[in-house]
Amino acid sequence: MQQSIGFVKDRHGKAIAYGVTGRGRPLVADTGFVSHLELQWAYPPYRRFFEALSSHHRVIRFDLPGIGLGDPTGEVVDFEDDVAVLEDLVDGLGLSEMDLFGASQAGAVMVAYAARHPERIGRMVIFGGYADGPKLAAPALQESLLKLTRAHWGIASQTLADIFIAGGDEQAQQAFASVLRVAATPDAGVRRLAECFRTDIRDLLPKVKAPVLVIHRTGDRNVGFEHGRALAAGIPGAQLVSLEGRAHVWYVGDMESVLAPMLDFLGDKARPPRADSVLSAREREVALLISQGLSNGEVASRLGISARTAEAHAEHIRNKLGFRSRAQIAAWAVENVGTGA
Repeated sequence: MQQSIGFVKDRHGKAIAYGVTGRGRPLVADTGFVSHLELQWAYPPYRRFFEALSSHHRVIRFDLPGIGLGDPTGEVVDFEDDVAVLEDLVDGLGLSEMDLFGASQAGAVMVAYAARHPERIGRMVIFGGYADGPKLAAPALQESLLKLTRAHWGIASQTLADIFIAGGDEQAQQAFASVLRVAATPDAGVRRLAECFRTDIRDLLPKVKAPVLVIHRTGDRNVGFEHGRALAAGIPGAQLVSLEGRAHVWYVGDMESVLAPMLDFLGDKARPPRADSVLSAREREVALLISQGLSNGEVASRLGISARTAEAHAEHIRNKLGFRSRAQIAAWAVENVGTGA
């Protein structure tokens, strides 16, 4: 699936970059912190998540001015700037009604928009969100992270990847860190991180009228589960789905457990793309051999690769398909790749 990239101006004349996939009811997605429409789309697990949503929705993702493909001369300084960009994007695209998906700090932005524009919101999903940013970490830890980001953005990006991608493999961590370094300058990184710690939307929660689904992993290393629980408790009628896992990023780990309740809540059916649209040719070979009951050592011998490489391929397959066991890979391969006969 290809994305179509366009640009609209914000109220300051700066370009907001946006990417569109799929058809149907608009679903505006803000993935939080730092984004890059092209780099993130090139990462298979991330792309697969939005491809699944695009089966039923016109999914609209975007980069803020000063971030990713957004206007390099623009900048988002505080929370109100963040909300204003969302307002300008929606107005610029002429959207009268839509669903919303917000991850991490973007969840707060979506809550603010929904509270101020209830007539435009159908349903809203928040993953890994919070309402009380100052309580995310002790003041000393907040200050140390801001200092590290300001002084050593490269090191800070890897540190943040270790936190956001807890439990993920090295490939996922490196992909995340790369997006941070390419999509944002050190100053932009400091502004975005400082906004996380300043944001407090607790007074807006009772004003949200739309149906809301809050999804949060119980072991989230970046935003503790208690924040997701408090967020859901503060929004009238909100549903809370708790999931196992440590990764703060929804497309790492058991992604299917995120997609299933989300698609059900939005009124869709979970229909992930075929394996051959996600896996590389070599990964399809490995999946097929796993379906035949071969161990990593036997897969390595059959393909002429090291056992370590075979193990890495199996881990990548699990991550891309959102699986946790070889049995799931085997069942998927039989149905979607073939038997090799």
